[in-house]
Amino acid sequence: MFLIILLFYLAKVTTGQHDATDWSYGDILRVTSQNLQIRDGDVTPSDVNLYLYSRKNPDEPIWLNSNENYNVKLRHGTKIAIHGFLGNYQERFLIDIKNEFLKVNDFNIILVDWERVAKSYYISAARNTRLIGDIIADFLIRHKIPPTRLHLIGFSLGSHIAAFAAKKIKLLTSQQVERITGLDPAGPYFRMERITENERLSVNDAKIVDVVHTDGGIFGYLKPIGSLDMYVNGGVRKQPGCKDGEPSLNRKQMIINAMCSHKRSCEYFIESIAKANITCKMCDSYEDIAIEECQEDNTITIINQNVTESMQGICTFSTSESEPFLTI
Repeated sequence: MFLIILLFYLAKVTTGQHDATDWSYGDILRVTSQNLQIRDGDVTPSDVNLYLYSRKNPDEPIWLNSNENYNVKLRHGTKIAIHGFLGNYQERFLIDIKNEFLKVNDFNIILVDWERVAKSYYISAARNTRLIGDIIADFLIRHKIPPTRLHLIGFSLGSHIAAFAAKKIKLLTSQQVERITGLDPAGPYFRMERITENERLSVNDAKIVDVVHTDGGIFGYLKPIGSLDMYVNGGVRKQPGCKDGEPSLNRKQMIINAMCSHKRSCEYFIESIAKANITCKMCDSYEDIAIEECQEDNTITIINQNVTESMQGICTFSTSESEPFLTI
């Protein structure tokens, strides 16, 4: 577990303009020591920042925390994207999600930043996902953003944050969020037997809960937990073109290798928003994927990431080794 956490730090943590892959080991120990001080429950509303984009302001966001009275226009629906462990709202995959959805429609795109808490010890960050979700829910309720026009998108730990936000919204308003997309939801901690559906992402958290599995059993959650569970290339590492776990004399490349399959969930999702469709073969069970017993003549097609309530069950699709991934 320590090696996993160290790899995450090397891959993701940044200070100022310096890339973590260029740090000395002293730098790593210093930042690790600072961030491990965050404990369970050490979360306040100031730890969660929300940045709003639309076609009117595609590059310069409105910082909603400092514009509490800002009127979020609701005509085309709202999509909220949430980063994972050790991330922040400026990560490339979040920017790409924002850009691709704005090609499709003039959505409200809100990128969530919970960086301070995300850069704590993994177990503390995982346990604090509920508090982060609660803060997001309180904001959405306060701004009267209707759950029926709401799509929450989370990567890794962000998937569980999306779930907790939806649970809180339902508890306080008796309304269910329209959709949650879990991009390889985090597995460590959440796959422990004592963790119930109320303590992680689950099928009942929204009308539609679609999950993209790419690194199940390692960084990702392997078992089906959504209304639609898509196991890409079997849902486990190594995803085509990835070199997960392969050693390298180049430290940066070693880190990229370790995270490749987990992050592919984001890349496949991004490509499917405006550039390519997903055609997914339906399967009776996850086990059928492993023995290639899925139904060739029973498929669903997802266009512009328009997943509907009728798309339910377990399915699988294949990708290419490199971009474009969804054109094989």
